[in-house]
Amino acid sequence: MKNLVGLVLMGGKSERMTTDKSQLLYYEMLQCYKVFELLKNVCDDVYLLCNIAQASQIKSGYKFIIDDEKFAGNGPISGLLTAIEKFPNHSFLVVAIDYPYLQFKHIQDLLEHRNNNFDIVCYRNKRGYIEPLIAVYENVCFKNLINYFTNNKYSLRLFIEHQNAKIIEPFDDAFLQSIDTFDDYIEAKNKINIKLN
Repeated sequence: MKNLVGLVLMGGKSERMTTDKSQLLYYEMLQCYKVFELLKNVCDDVYLLCNIAQASQIKSGYKFIIDDEKFAGNGPISGLLTAIEKFPNHSFLVVAIDYPYLQFKHIQDLLEHRNNNFDIVCYRNKRGYIEPLIAVYENVCFKNLINYFTNNKYSLRLFIEHQNAKIIEPFDDAFLQSIDTFDDYIEAKNKINIKLN
């Protein structure tokens, strides 16, 4: 298996949240750093994928990659393609900052399904939707992803549906809940604080 680089996706516009998701606090550190620390345990290297405005706010000690202008503005695929240019011979463990209920055991479970028979490993939630932002992308799928983007297609979910992917359907998919609005954030923060106390 190829060396694994961890990518923390934090460069979205956060339009529904109305504030930068990377600056949200659920635990003892900002969510972007929380995910970074999770990935450090299983990856050869980890990077925050961010936009140019976020780069100036990143604390020292955390490596980051700014979305390349030629890919920027097209959602999560922008960060992934930027990383592919920098690390074409590595595979990626991609986790977005939108999932505060995600725990290390869920990442371990994902990686246990990684093998040479599949180009991508990801989860599917109980509503039937693939979760492309908690996934392993092996480098053998990079050429297909670049061609996909060249044909003006940007949805990672639709991309995965047409690839050789291992789809995991967990018994309990609560950790796959994406927090996209400020009301969702307040509710999630309250739930997490109750569990911690």
